[in-house]
Amino acid sequence: MAPRRSSSSILTITLLFVFGMSAIDPAESLRTIDKQFGPFDSSYYNIFKVESPATISNGALQMTPDSAGNLNLKNRSGRVLFNQRFKLWDGSGRVASFNTSFIINIFRIPNQIPGEGLAFVIAPDLDVPPGSSGQYLGLTNSTTDGNSGNHLLAVEFDTFKQDFDPDSNHVGLDINSVRSSHTASLTGFGLQLAPDGTKFFHVWVLYDGAAKRLAVYMADEETSTPTKPMPDSPVMNVSLDIAKVVNEESYFGFAASTGTYVELNCVLGWNLTVENLSKSGNKATLALALALGIGLPVLAALAVGLWWTARILRRRRMTAADDQSDIVVCGQKPLTKIGDFQLLVDWVWYLHRDGRLLEAVDRRLGGDYNAEEAGRLLLLGLACSHPTASERPKTPAVVQILAGSAQPPVVPFFRPSFVWPPMDPPSIDGSNTDDTTPVTSSQFGSGWTRRDGVAGYSDSSLPRLSWPGLAWPL
Repeated sequence: MAPRRSSSSILTITLLFVFGMSAIDPAESLRTIDKQFGPFDSSYYNIFKVESPATISNGALQMTPDSAGNLNLKNRSGRVLFNQRFKLWDGSGRVASFNTSFIINIFRIPNQIPGEGLAFVIAPDLDVPPGSSGQYLGLTNSTTDGNSGNHLLAVEFDTFKQDFDPDSNHVGLDINSVRSSHTASLTGFGLQLAPDGTKFFHVWVLYDGAAKRLAVYMADEETSTPTKPMPDSPVMNVSLDIAKVVNEESYFGFAASTGTYVELNCVLGWNLTVENLSKSGNKATLALALALGIGLPVLAALAVGLWWTARILRRRRMTAADDQSDIVVCGQKPLTKIGDFQLLVDWVWYLHRDGRLLEAVDRRLGGDYNAEEAGRLLLLGLACSHPTASERPKTPAVVQILAGSAQPPVVPFFRPSFVWPPMDPPSIDGSNTDDTTPVTSSQFGSGWTRRDGVAGYSDSSLPRLSWPGLAWPL
């Protein structure tokens, strides 16, 4: 019988792979642009493009006229967009991730039917299309609706049922058209967008540029002061490659409309975090960070740990095969697509969730490896891909686990949440605030914990949230 080879020496797993350390600049890391807006006052006219009849008044972005008075509320459409463009993809295949959260109030005029709706939008320009009232939500019009050249993406909050809508209380994903590609009724979630009386909604829109997934979460409140955490389950969760829809450089903001029926469409606070592709380091660094879901300091620590482990394994020499002390990849490049998974690390998380972790082992071994050691290394790899640096195993623990002198870490079946806190409070003039937190291919953080002393609206100190991760039906 052939000697059993050590999985520590020849296993292929997602965490550990052969790479040229000279290609990595430890000083470089992925950055984010973080913005916090609100309460809104006249100073925001210098930050946003406010397209009439939208206004800024009463501490909110009024997407359509905000009072009956002498104003005509019917058949109006408006937009408010942050006047800074964001690079959302590039020619190398990178797609930016983003996390946005905002507070909205869609107010039903007493004893009237509400209409039409409000939308969070990613647009190629700052202009509101003419004739975009009624069903068009300030997004398109009868001529442009459905044109791929719109390069428009929106999450709509629709309060009036058109013949193409599921009901008068739903969210939808609009791609170049108000005929949503995906919709989800909110009734089943116990949410009513425009109820009798005043209701505020806290919305989280999370986009994972690596996994190409978009999720929308909502929570209702009696007041505009946020108190509830983000729900565990999204109201909408879809597959989406924004690089196929929006311009390489696009604007973020809001749009709304009224029709024959009217409502007041208000945004009371807005936070936006976008991966800054223009400051994301070189391609090798990006590939490593995304593939592993960890930062460069951890890669350096692991490299040290692996070097020491190789020495330990050489000393053990339990079989002749232990002379092969190299720890290699699973025979694939880290960005190799496996099935529907764009990254090896996503595939391994999926296998772990299904209790099939050892299927990540290189099949060319033909089962000729130590399953216990293989499992230990794979679990260590997943633990080191935790998006929060403080939660990852420290270098001494890595060495001990690899050497078999310590138990493998306890790893949850779903990939942990991505905590993405801003480093500094953004200024009200809209200047950039860069966060050097490495970006992973997984989750974003958000919530509603107030932070005292921060100018502008603060949606949170950004605690973790329950990104669905590989629970998605990929």
